[in-house]
Amino acid sequence: MAIVFPSIKKPLSGLLLLVSFGVAQHSSACGGFFCDFVPIDQAGEQIVFRQDGDQTTAMIKIDYAGNAADFGWVLPVPQTPEISLGSDQIFTELELSTRPQFLLERVGQGCPRPAFDFASNESASSVAVSSQASSSSGVIIERQLSVGPFDALVVSSDDPEALANWLDENNLDLTDEGGSLLAPYIAAQSKFVVLKLKNNANSGSIQPIILKYQSDVPVIPMTLTAVAAQDNMGVLVWLLGDGRGVPKNFKHVTPNYTRLNWFNGPRSAYASYQNLITQAMDEAGGQGFATDFAGYLPNLPERFTTPDMWVGALEELAGLSDAGFISGFWKMGGSAVVQDTIRNALPTSNTFVYAQPLSMEELFTAEELALARVELTDTVNNQLIMPVNNAIDILDDDLYLTRLYTTLSADEMDMNPEFTFNPSMDPQQLTRNATLTSACVDNQDHWTLKLGAGTGREDELVVDSLGWGQPFGVARGASSQPAVWQVEKTSGTSDPIVLAKNDFTPLVSVGDITVPVWTSSSTSSFSSTASTSSSSLAVNSDDSVAVSSTASSTSSGIDIKSGGSMGSGFLALFGLLVLRLRNFKKMRTNAR
Repeated sequence: MAIVFPSIKKPLSGLLLLVSFGVAQHSSACGGFFCDFVPIDQAGEQIVFRQDGDQTTAMIKIDYAGNAADFGWVLPVPQTPEISLGSDQIFTELELSTRPQFLLERVGQGCPRPAFDFASNESASSVAVSSQASSSSGVIIERQLSVGPFDALVVSSDDPEALANWLDENNLDLTDEGGSLLAPYIAAQSKFVVLKLKNNANSGSIQPIILKYQSDVPVIPMTLTAVAAQDNMGVLVWLLGDGRGVPKNFKHVTPNYTRLNWFNGPRSAYASYQNLITQAMDEAGGQGFATDFAGYLPNLPERFTTPDMWVGALEELAGLSDAGFISGFWKMGGSAVVQDTIRNALPTSNTFVYAQPLSMEELFTAEELALARVELTDTVNNQLIMPVNNAIDILDDDLYLTRLYTTLSADEMDMNPEFTFNPSMDPQQLTRNATLTSACVDNQDHWTLKLGAGTGREDELVVDSLGWGQPFGVARGASSQPAVWQVEKTSGTSDPIVLAKNDFTPLVSVGDITVPVWTSSSTSSFSSTASTSSSSLAVNSDDSVAVSSTASSTSSGIDIKSGGSMGSGFLALFGLLVLRLRNFKKMRTNAR
């Protein structure tokens, strides 16, 4: 069997997806797009890790858009793994099942509003490259195998530059950093799985890969992804094990939910949450994870769509002629893989014949139809039925499930995140709750926002607004607060250690004046100064954290510093502002 590689190097082609598995017997997975001369942006990572004692299973989602001939993977692994196909569909359904939900309960009613009357009227060539390699090349071909739409080689080398050159000769370019990127894995005697799409396969047939082997802890070697990662690349990690999955060497970050857009429905809230996580991670030094969910999902495998449709089709169409069998699958639709298999096995420019058994029997020989039936049956079994079953088998509902999320830019990928499991940590529920309480006081809107379960700050009053209507986005003044509420160091053996925590006084809006106040605490010294322009949290190399939190009210010209006796002074000032504003309530009402 030969692996098909592009024959000619071209700018913006010859793509390499480098998915790496860590050294020192760490299980790991990652994806980074590379090409000749110009790296291709990578949109994100989705990885499932399952830990059973010293046995790790990793399922990696592949997002790729481009020519099939230009596609390639290199996967460093600590040892030769079992390789099988997973399912994109299961990733989609798992993401929806574990996506954080944001529920706002509305209580009471604000002041009535006047009624308003609104009136309005290339194709790419490829050549087969021999799977033979000699010791003189410095690369040894140890295994050849076929996995669904992929041809695969397992190679090894004791020379990083030799392997980098071999990859480059086969249009799998690691840029000028190739040898240095590979060196840690070669030093650990890693094997390298090289994947290419088979002849006649297209990029639509790419499926997730499942790897299973012995290891101790999961790790994502992000240093390899940095070569081509876009800014703030999203990383979703699911961890299944005997306890809550936690980052081992990255920070655990809980965002400040006051800065969430609670007010425009769950979809806007989730989009706001993703942006909030990016801001929080930047404040935490760019290397942290937030927990989207941690707990048990009852009957988890039953939440996923099984391949029963394809199993049933094989059974129902089994008694038909070869042409009838093929036509039945063609008319089912729902799978580009099925249609590609039929087109490749029975090539014709008139695809309408695939829906007509008699037309196929006139156009193709009985032998061609029989072979096409065998190929189609193999495709349905190995690329549609088995991958879904493989993926569902990983998601055992007896295991604790954790979903972690972060965003990383290339300059933040200088450390590989590792994970472990902590059976004693509390769960993180899917829903984050808040309560919006409204009232009409002296013909002015008065509303408050109180955080609820799932935020870590249950029953905490975070916004108290008088004389200003309910927001359509993030609460006024909230963007002046830090995006981080709390930063912790987590492990598998002890309770989290709080490295930094921001304590917030309720965000008060009185008419046009908004006064945000908060104080910060951590394991190291803190400084809080007055300014609306900045708030930052610097993570030191020794895991201590230095926070500089800032706040002021520019609209009132009042400089308010957080902490100490200023809190009582602020409350007195607020009372004075309320009295003054009430004296002008008629003017404010007319102004509306």
